[in-house]
Amino acid sequence: MHVRMKLVAKLCALLVILSCFACKKTMTHKIRLKNDSSTTIGTVNVGSISFRDTKAGTATDYQEIPEGDYEITGDFTTSINISAKKSGDHLWSLVVANGSTSSSQMEVSLVQDK
Repeated sequence: MHVRMKLVAKLCALLVILSCFACKKTMTHKIRLKNDSSTTIGTVNVGSISFRDTKAGTATDYQEIPEGDYEITGDFTTSINISAKKSGDHLWSLVVANGSTSSSQMEVSLVQDK
């Protein structure tokens, strides 16, 4: 009977430990290019992700990206940081819009969608 109680106690402890790990959520990030400008954007590279020929007024599909710092290259250059404090899924849009002073200038911003 004593051995049986120890076994039950060990199984309960194991279940508690496993349930703690099951509750821990992972963190994923996905990014897309959203073209709010008046012209097609030819190429934008974010790390190993390439967005190509994104027409004015459209957005690309989201693509998974690791958390970190990135240099943006292609039709324009800038840098961004992809990070979040809470676990779960995080959706990001790299938004490109016409500049306020000239339609040939682009304003680029990173917006967290979710």
